[in-house]
Amino acid sequence: MVYLTHLSEQEILKHAKIIDEIIENSPFSEKRKESLETAHQALKEIAETRHNGYTNYPTWLLAAYMDNTETIYDFFCNLANQVDQNYPDELTKVSMMIQSIQEWIESKKPETKDPYKDLLDAVIEMIDFKDIAADYLGIK
Repeated sequence: MVYLTHLSEQEILKHAKIIDEIIENSPFSEKRKESLETAHQALKEIAETRHNGYTNYPTWLLAAYMDNTETIYDFFCNLANQVDQNYPDELTKVSMMIQSIQEWIESKKPETKDPYKDLLDAVIEMIDFKDIAADYLGIK
């Protein structure tokens, strides 16, 4: 199974710079360039904006969904308690929670081969799983 990794603001901005270079050096139509520029700007804004105490909007959105869906919330609260009891150091606890959340997200992704999957993957890569894991563990 492929595990998604957290992208920092710096990494997202690096990807935005790559998009800039693609826009500059590619023979795209003006409409296509405009679409890429819009996507680029949206990435930068998402990367640079905290949302309701979370790293960014995608992180907040996932955390809100997890917190507001009783069965999911209960599952991850129980998991956090087990991880807290079974692992001595904070780094291991957070890593175990991150892995569990990422596996859960991966299991929920639709099996599709269209642009929507690419968009979903891009948003998932923006999620700060450490932020959510620390929240469930009561670490900030």
